[in-house]
Amino acid sequence: MNWIDMKRIYWSSLILLNALSFAGSAGGHSDVAALQDFPVDKVPERIGTRAVQRFLGSPHSKYGVLPPHKEVKQISYPDVCTWVGGLWFAEASGDAELLKGLEQRFQPLFDDEKWLLPSCDGVNHNVFGALALELYLQTGDQKYYDLGMAYADSQWEVPADATPEQKAWAAKGYSWQTRLWIDDTFLINAVQSQAYRATGDRKYIDRAARQMVIYLDELQRDNGLFHHAPFAPFYWGRGNGWMAVGLSDLLRFLPADNPDRDRIMAGYQEMMATLLSYQADDGMWRQLIDQPDFWKETSGTAMFTYAMITGVKEGWLDAAVYGPAARKGWLALTDYVNEDSNLTEICRGMDARDFIEGYRKPIRRVGDLHGQAPLIWCATALLRDSDSDGHPKTDCSLYFKTNDAVQEEEVFSESGDLFLDLGHHGPAIENEWMALRFYFDHKAAIDVYSKARPGLELAETKWYPTEEQQLSGWGADYYKVGPTLGLGGIRLWDGEKMVRLNPVSSRSARVGKTADSAWMEMCSMGVPYQGRTVDVTVRVTVRSGSRFAEVEASVAGESVQFVSGINYHPGSTVRSGRGWISTWGVHPEDVAAEQVAVGGAILFDENDVEKRVDDGKQILLISKPSSTLRCRVTSSCAKDPELGSIERLAALCVKSVPVNERRISIEEYRDKMAGGWIGQMVGVGWGAPTEFKFCGEIIPEEKVPVWEPEMVNQYNQDDIYVEMTFLRSMEVHGFNVSMRQAGIDFANSGYKLWHANLYGRKNLRKGIAPPDSGHPQFNGHADDIDYQIEADFSGLIAPGMPNVGIELGEKFGRLVNYGDGLYGGQFVAGMYAAAFFEDDPKALVEAGLACVPDGSQFAEAIRDVIEWHAEHPDDWQVVWKKIDEKYQRNADYRRFSCKNEIPAFNIDAKINAAYIVMGMLYGEGDLEKTIVISMRCGADSDCNPSSAAGVLGTAMGMKNLPVRYTSALDRTPKFSHTDYSFDSLLTVCETLARQAVVQQGGRIDGDFFVIPVRDPQPSALEQCWEPGPIADSRYTAEEMAMINPPKAGDGAGALELNISKDLSTFAPGWAARDCGEAMRPGLKAEWKGRTNVLLTHPLSTDSPCVIFRSLDVPAGKKTTVELSVLNDHRGDFNLVVQADGKEIFHKEIAEGTWQDLSVDLSEYAGKSIELEVLNQASGWKFEAAYWSRIAIQSKDKGE
Repeated sequence: MNWIDMKRIYWSSLILLNALSFAGSAGGHSDVAALQDFPVDKVPERIGTRAVQRFLGSPHSKYGVLPPHKEVKQISYPDVCTWVGGLWFAEASGDAELLKGLEQRFQPLFDDEKWLLPSCDGVNHNVFGALALELYLQTGDQKYYDLGMAYADSQWEVPADATPEQKAWAAKGYSWQTRLWIDDTFLINAVQSQAYRATGDRKYIDRAARQMVIYLDELQRDNGLFHHAPFAPFYWGRGNGWMAVGLSDLLRFLPADNPDRDRIMAGYQEMMATLLSYQADDGMWRQLIDQPDFWKETSGTAMFTYAMITGVKEGWLDAAVYGPAARKGWLALTDYVNEDSNLTEICRGMDARDFIEGYRKPIRRVGDLHGQAPLIWCATALLRDSDSDGHPKTDCSLYFKTNDAVQEEEVFSESGDLFLDLGHHGPAIENEWMALRFYFDHKAAIDVYSKARPGLELAETKWYPTEEQQLSGWGADYYKVGPTLGLGGIRLWDGEKMVRLNPVSSRSARVGKTADSAWMEMCSMGVPYQGRTVDVTVRVTVRSGSRFAEVEASVAGESVQFVSGINYHPGSTVRSGRGWISTWGVHPEDVAAEQVAVGGAILFDENDVEKRVDDGKQILLISKPSSTLRCRVTSSCAKDPELGSIERLAALCVKSVPVNERRISIEEYRDKMAGGWIGQMVGVGWGAPTEFKFCGEIIPEEKVPVWEPEMVNQYNQDDIYVEMTFLRSMEVHGFNVSMRQAGIDFANSGYKLWHANLYGRKNLRKGIAPPDSGHPQFNGHADDIDYQIEADFSGLIAPGMPNVGIELGEKFGRLVNYGDGLYGGQFVAGMYAAAFFEDDPKALVEAGLACVPDGSQFAEAIRDVIEWHAEHPDDWQVVWKKIDEKYQRNADYRRFSCKNEIPAFNIDAKINAAYIVMGMLYGEGDLEKTIVISMRCGADSDCNPSSAAGVLGTAMGMKNLPVRYTSALDRTPKFSHTDYSFDSLLTVCETLARQAVVQQGGRIDGDFFVIPVRDPQPSALEQCWEPGPIADSRYTAEEMAMINPPKAGDGAGALELNISKDLSTFAPGWAARDCGEAMRPGLKAEWKGRTNVLLTHPLSTDSPCVIFRSLDVPAGKKTTVELSVLNDHRGDFNLVVQADGKEIFHKEIAEGTWQDLSVDLSEYAGKSIELEVLNQASGWKFEAAYWSRIAIQSKDKGE
């Protein structure tokens, strides 16, 4: 018989578990208003989800510190606490994607990260078992059980090398790991309680309770609080927090008849009363609880808040008193959560100290897992429900009608039919939301008992409530199976028709439950199938808090085609999608007192299904040949407060259905990623000699440089190394580095920049934080090509994950770009992401297009090139002319930084992206053709072939690139302004890709990335010429202290130094600041008929170039500023003169001829003033000022 071995989980504890109850106050469960209806930014679902996602996107910590400050040698207890909290939250919130991500994060610990598993040698390490067991409880996977129980059992198994003190503790019945530190009460209890939940064996929970009592007796003081340790007589916040959480969690699972329960409850309630008295007015608690001059600390606050939330919900604490306190704690705590979902003001991990000042000075961390974990616990506790007696909401039942007082362990029948003999016609299970039963007969169908409110009912109703009960709010049997397989029932398929699990040589059934799940199993032996007989086992499991039941069918040792599905009745509504089917309607009148609309749904893996068949009564899912089939089912009715309609039921299905997955070996990923970097280097190296030398014209074929293999070594090329600044930010600060921190890192870069990059960095250095640093109000180049050039990295670390590239664009692209400028980078990232699984150039372009908003001009340009290529597949120059006509010469498509009527120079993102696409489509997968065509389109003719070749190089992989592009590669140099060599660059990209896979809900399965397939979600539509409001984002003083720009002479500082140097000879006594780099500022030997001419340019639309000096204006004389100035014939600017900040002259310079101007300073005679001459932008086209004279002239009056 194909039974899953549940003996140690079930047989030894069935009767015992049925007798369990939990103590509570007379009032029972308290669903108080204080723990509901939070402000939108403090809703526990929102806070918890983001905190868990933050954890998923982070590497393993070094004892809670992220990013790890030292080498991580094993998984530490802060990671375990956060991980377990994440699993709790995923279950409480019903978020299947979070659960999947948390489980997938664990998988490498069975394989290539196995060395990170902690040893079983102390409380800090053994708590790891709590994580493995929680995964077992939520997934049922035996490998987690085996791993977790090893940690639980070894905590009481004395090792041979134990010290005499450890052996003495063990001789008294305590864990040999006892050390009487209050941290231990949570750490020991966590793994022992989990072991009890997983096995039902009382020894685990009983010994955890006894352990708790010794800690209470030894450490709890008269005021109910706890000293950190016997030699540390201080009430440390987080230390007490461990005890508060340990007490409340132990009480949640401790049976009422445990002899230590009353002592533990008294200790808990006394502690809560004292904590209440020390809560600050704003809801916080302090680093040392009883010291009002100590700082407010968040990890302890989170733990105390969790303990109070739990006590109020379980009825152990007066809801009227502690409910508001718990609410106040949550509201205060969430004020300390920053924009990256990191908790701030967390005390670092610390040992017990014997002097008070040792607690005042520890480092306060941000995002340390000592704080992230209890933050997630609090969010979970606010979502979590429990019965009035605290017992998890599952049950099972199997009995004969002749004696309904006796619950059977197993029933057996040679005929295979006990339908009329068994209560509810077969085995039954339930959780708070629904009950399910097998029909113990030839149908072997699964039937549903629907509920109108959460709770357990089968023990009272035995499936058939009275009419009075039904009308007073109990559930009922609204669901009618009839001759069908019901909801998720199992049959077989012989290739032409469905085969019932009948006749049989015998049929048997059994049921069981753990502390928070219940299961039923039926085995049909000797079922005739295709000329042989097979034994079919079907198991159904429900879990506390879950809306779904898990159905698993198996046949030992051979493959069959299973049938599952869902039935419906005339008039029912049927909805379906990828991986799910739901039905809704009134079933025919049967045993219920009234007819109520009832719904059902089945979720399945499309890869397991060969076809669907609708026979008019049920939708059948015919499996591919296999030895197993798994699916999930759920049900609700119109009286269900949460899922009382087809719309809500279907929405749950959409949210919960598994996603399709793709696999790529890590070796292949690395090869393709290396090919992408080589492609960039080849494209930019080959095109560099032509950059912007051919604007508005096709580069003649004879002007294309000859490829030399050494050109690949582009280690000093800004189009390559700038993006590595972003990689470094993620490497140092974690994958989810904040946009503000990314801006600080970019502001501290020392290389020379142009256009959007230059002005974005200038803004950052002035304190204009992102996203405003890239907003058109502050950055006149916001739709330029800059981020499009630099976005390659974001696709190279996101194989098959276009949304990662989009999200990274929202972070790094926003530093310098907006609108089309941002979309260019996201487009490129989308192509790279697709190139790991696709090599057709058109498909790659379409994948990138899917990552940008449809209504943008950028998307329009890409669609145009695709359409024009289809019309002219053999003549790329015809399409080039169409691009030139529409996107170069049409002012409607040049409405921002490059908005002159027909200028040759065009750095706009969309036209250069069009040239990328030209190379992709007309290159037809040939690397040389791709590069040359993209290059010959002109304009930014090194960056565009670099992007095209990078995408194609990714699709090809480095090992498939022609040898002439790789033979001369020198892997030893470091890229300029970085610490990356070629090989270390590949390593950091792989590290970040691993994090991206897990964060996106994928997993690492041995040597493979398993990546979920998700449609791109483009950014919102925005246009630079009609921008949305600014965010008013500014760096704080603390953040500004982190910005340390390079000294003058390096990067952007060099320009102002050179301009001031030029002024010292051109106009002695004057200097300059905020001079932009556009149009090549500096001295020119001759310009428009005059010699020795100085060119300046504003920094941005709102930051003029300022030429300034201090001046003592002589008394009794007429003093003037003498200026000779000219504008560029393609633009204009405003000339402003200021004295001590007051404007004294203003003139638009637009004539296109030299203007000789004199500005009178007579009113300042006899005074010292600060004089400023401003080259101020009047728009943003060719705003340069040409100066042939800047001088001070003083004459006697009357001259």
